[in-house]
Amino acid sequence: MGSRAAPLIIVLFVLALGVLSPSRPAGAGPRGEPPRSVREALERGSALGFDRVLFVKRHPGRFPHMCDQYYGSFARPGGGLFVLEDVWGEPRAADLLGGRLPEGSFLSPELSPDGARVLFAYARERKDAGQGAIWTPEVCFHVYRVNIDGTGLEQLTDGPHDDFDPCWLSDGRIAFISTRRGGFCRCGDRPVPAYTLHVMEADGSGIRRISHHETNEWHPALLADGRLVYTRWDYVDRHTNLAHSLWVTGPDGSGPAALFGNYNFDRRPWGEWCPRPIPGSSKLVAVAGAHHGYAIGSLILVDPVKGSDGSRPVTRLTPDVPFPEAEGWPQSAYTTPYPLGESVFLAAHSPSWSTRDAAHSVTMGLCLIDASGSRVLLYRDPEISSLDPIPVLPRPAPGTWVPEARAVAGGEGELLLLDVYRSTEPIPRGSIRELRVIQILPKSTYRNDHPKVSAAKQVSARWLVGTAPVEEDGSAYFRAPAGVPLLFQAVDSDGLAYQGMRTVTYLQPGERRACIGCHEPRNTAPPAAAPLAARRPPSALVPGPEGSRPFSYAKLVQPVLDRLCVSCHGEREPAGGVRLTGDFTAASGPHTESYRSLARKSLVTWFDSINGSEWLPRTYPGELGARKSRLIDLLRRGHEGVVLERADLERLALWIDLNVPFYGAYEEAHVAAQREGREVREEEILQ
Repeated sequence: MGSRAAPLIIVLFVLALGVLSPSRPAGAGPRGEPPRSVREALERGSALGFDRVLFVKRHPGRFPHMCDQYYGSFARPGGGLFVLEDVWGEPRAADLLGGRLPEGSFLSPELSPDGARVLFAYARERKDAGQGAIWTPEVCFHVYRVNIDGTGLEQLTDGPHDDFDPCWLSDGRIAFISTRRGGFCRCGDRPVPAYTLHVMEADGSGIRRISHHETNEWHPALLADGRLVYTRWDYVDRHTNLAHSLWVTGPDGSGPAALFGNYNFDRRPWGEWCPRPIPGSSKLVAVAGAHHGYAIGSLILVDPVKGSDGSRPVTRLTPDVPFPEAEGWPQSAYTTPYPLGESVFLAAHSPSWSTRDAAHSVTMGLCLIDASGSRVLLYRDPEISSLDPIPVLPRPAPGTWVPEARAVAGGEGELLLLDVYRSTEPIPRGSIRELRVIQILPKSTYRNDHPKVSAAKQVSARWLVGTAPVEEDGSAYFRAPAGVPLLFQAVDSDGLAYQGMRTVTYLQPGERRACIGCHEPRNTAPPAAAPLAARRPPSALVPGPEGSRPFSYAKLVQPVLDRLCVSCHGEREPAGGVRLTGDFTAASGPHTESYRSLARKSLVTWFDSINGSEWLPRTYPGELGARKSRLIDLLRRGHEGVVLERADLERLALWIDLNVPFYGAYEEAHVAAQREGREVREEEILQ
């Protein structure tokens, strides 16, 4: 493409990313003037436009964990879908379904913008509940739809998949969370299926995954501009508990981007759950909750205009409840807030509720609260909790998201990096030669560290897709595979990572996307000049050396050691007692002798993903991987006269920068093949 077209292309790319947000549609503000306090809301009553509230009744599940709370096989039967009638007078709960579904558990109601239809999730009762907290695909949540008057009940999803958290999209389709992608959590010793964003048509047909994130996601809600806000669990090479943060994406899955809390330097809260945008405002209301618990805790306001991390964008609405786990384990809790404005909210609350294990002597009740801490109870069933209050009234329709034209064919997308040197921390200009594009493989086995992919704990298998050149001005433009989790590393002229990601992004087939820099401030404006990379066609990624895709330590690293090192560090009387041979022994366990000798923190830098490990939420330029590893420093200085060729240094650096993996797969047959030095094809691993 010529230079005259570049500025227009940049604008299109930036719009696709969401850096320039679409204007809020007319009529997207609140109905009338929102109440400013609980007292005012009670005085105005039905003048607010509603006197009915949709909600569900349900018991806590069998295992108090952020993932397990939404498995049908862990749900306790009881409750249902209800409407609280005459909220401002003599409140009474009307059963919307009247026993038309068998005993089971109900979850995540959502009202259509016209106030006429309800989506919800339901799981039938598990008959073998005596087995306790053991996940099984035989009992799952599925999405249903019913009219607000109780007529027209329909089941929209089915099968051995948990489907829940439905959300109406502006075009009438439905977004929801589902385990349909497959894969498991990396830190459990039991099956903990991962679930991510999906969409379907209004009748339940055309189900499609729109998020290719490798871990869990929750609670999608529609923003005024037609995008989705949701919670994502991010722990790529960092602490398991650190980031359950707010993200946004187009309803077609394009342009996923962190909105708030992904760095979480303050370590509080540990997660933002149940986000709901406030009409006519930049703010969202959410639950500040725990990692080892339900989406229950304290209520907060988040204003992304004030920043994407830290405490400044956060206002505590319920200071009577500390942030669970981050500040202890409070014995009272709030959840499922619904904004009536910036100051008054519907929510569920219990004055006696353990945020650690959901043990309680008082059930959750529906209440009205305000930003001053005032609270009034509207309804409580003493036998079962009441959750997810939603006013029954039409609300302004959000803007319709118009996806970009998809001009890229096949299973690829295109990405434009405007300037790698645009960063919150300085990266010396001229220091970056290329970008590594790394694919993360969702875990297909359910036990943590089974197999032991790396010396690092609970990390995901990965491989190098390829590299893209970085131009003199810091720009890069390249094609990458769509539909898979990707992360990028900026690589210096020596082949060592200088900066890298601890999260993933992805492309939809045919998507064109742009980003401004490498960890740049979220509100940064794009540069005015046309980047050099945009003045040419996108680069095809250059494959790495043998053993980088699929990854295999035996094929990537061991050949370098065999050629340069085993003469001194061989089987017999190895120098310094360090054996660098490629054989497996009883002492070396699941890895080779050379790996056992080299994959030590005294020699190489790597990160665990496990409770209590590194809290560092982000990487810093020049402070990661191979650049910080004593092994690389020794070899570059000429250890015992060994002279590394550039290709040898790049192989070793790539291994360390990928977080010292040994295997590039999870399944037993593929691991066995790699142990035996046999090739495993990429297609076999991905099937």
